[in-house]
Amino acid sequence: MERKEKKYIMARFAITINRIIQKNKDKASEDRLNGIKDIKLTTSLRKLEASSGISYPIIQNISTAKKNPALTTIISIADGLGISEEELFRLYSQITDDEIKKFLSQIQKGKTSVRKKK
Repeated sequence: MERKEKKYIMARFAITINRIIQKNKDKASEDRLNGIKDIKLTTSLRKLEASSGISYPIIQNISTAKKNPALTTIISIADGLGISEEELFRLYSQITDDEIKKFLSQIQKGKTSVRKKK
């Protein structure tokens, strides 16, 4: 596998994690407006650290496509996000090449926010 292909895979996984966390933040915000507090939602990388048992620096590097996670780490991340591995990879497979290129461009410019456009 070429280096560029690995970078694309790492970027796709990073986008997936960030999307899930953003979706959880949006849901938590909506729930608060409705008087519901769901403490099980993972709404930040720090909360993912606590729920997955993976150190923050590793999660941060994965979420910015700087680290290639091992399968055991991916499974721990899915568990920490409260989703199945199947769901994680389903979401992973929905990320487009254009989104990956945009993400990699943002990283080169020093911006790592990958919020989904509404």
